[in-house]
Amino acid sequence: MSDVPGIVATYRDNSWRDFAGAIKPDIEGFLLRFEDIARAGSKEDQDVLGSMVRHEAAILKWLDMESRGTRKAPWLP
Repeated sequence: MSDVPGIVATYRDNSWRDFAGAIKPDIEGFLLRFEDIARAGSKEDQDVLGSMVRHEAAILKWLDMESRGTRKAPWLP
């Protein structure tokens, strides 16, 4: 939670595309951690662990598209 003020400042002080690009490395880090957790997890937990990996991968793909202007956020003018 200590990163929240910095993330809010980045959002406030940049365009949406720049913000999306700026936070991609953070999401890449989350994805790597979830992949590590999934590899270490038990067989019976793989469904939920895999869902977290897919979730972070989807967020990363979305941010990549947003940062390149490939897809525009529907709430932006």
